[in-house]
Amino acid sequence: MNEKFLELEREGIACQYDTLHELLKEHYTRMSSLFHGDVRIGKAQWGHMSAERRDLTHSWAKGNGWNLNIQGPPYGVTYDIAQHQLNHSIMAPHEVTVKEADWHNERERERASPAWPPFFINAGDIEFRTDAENMVKSSAEAVGMQWVKLYCAEVRELLGNDPDVEQVTAFDGLRNRVRTFEIGTLEGAPLMERLKGEAKGHAAMDAFGRIRDHLNSELDQIAALHSPMGMTDHNATDGTPAPPIIWKGSVQVLAWLLRELAEKGWIAAPEHTSTNSRYTAGNINASKYAKAMAPHFANVNETTLGRELKPEGSTVPAQDVEEFKIPKRPE
Repeated sequence: MNEKFLELEREGIACQYDTLHELLKEHYTRMSSLFHGDVRIGKAQWGHMSAERRDLTHSWAKGNGWNLNIQGPPYGVTYDIAQHQLNHSIMAPHEVTVKEADWHNERERERASPAWPPFFINAGDIEFRTDAENMVKSSAEAVGMQWVKLYCAEVRELLGNDPDVEQVTAFDGLRNRVRTFEIGTLEGAPLMERLKGEAKGHAAMDAFGRIRDHLNSELDQIAALHSPMGMTDHNATDGTPAPPIIWKGSVQVLAWLLRELAEKGWIAAPEHTSTNSRYTAGNINASKYAKAMAPHFANVNETTLGRELKPEGSTVPAQDVEEFKIPKRPE
């Protein structure tokens, strides 16, 4: 399962390069110096960014990603699907006119050589050409937004409706790395500097930023539903954030509590922890487990919770922590 989330994480990163590529082609056109200029003029080109993407995917292959990737489509296929859904054309039969035939044949005569004989056409010939009236062309930003939709749908499908702790942890890793990854920090850095100094580059990067913001927003919504690090209480019905849990006691008691909750089946056991409660707390990600424990704490009787678990602002008299007995979770 973790390998699937890892591959989906890599797909999300690779598609961001593809998204920026299409945005730049839209703003600069394919024949601009950004794509086909003379490297001797010293200006950065897309080739720098392309090399960064290539080296990145090669590093994934060395990290055992290749063994998984060769079994399916290459990285970036999700963006290709989004592009296909929004951009397509229909070929239709076209009868060549006299003017078109003369223009074509004249060019063929000029280019002809002993090794490249001319290819002539005649007026009235039937050719299949793109039907301009039935062509559908969307902006690169719209394609990017469609990619976000498809990508997040894949994330939701992989996560499922009732994910276990392992799946949620893997999703948290995917979300954090896709959100924080910045393209153009290595070989592509010169290109990013060039874009900052050109109006077309500013426009393309603004659109790229909006797509990134939409991606982060969608991932946050998924996290709010499933992730312990999400922003909404699992038991909440009005969408309001869960109240924070403030721990003011000793780390030994916190370690004991987490271990008891794990043994009774209320939360997943923290990984890489010692059985000795004195040292367990040092290996616990408190921010991660606090969210997971919030729904269970809400159902505990405060009078038996103890001094160390007393909620902030509570008027219930403090009790000794030894009075708190955690029942086994019902099957």
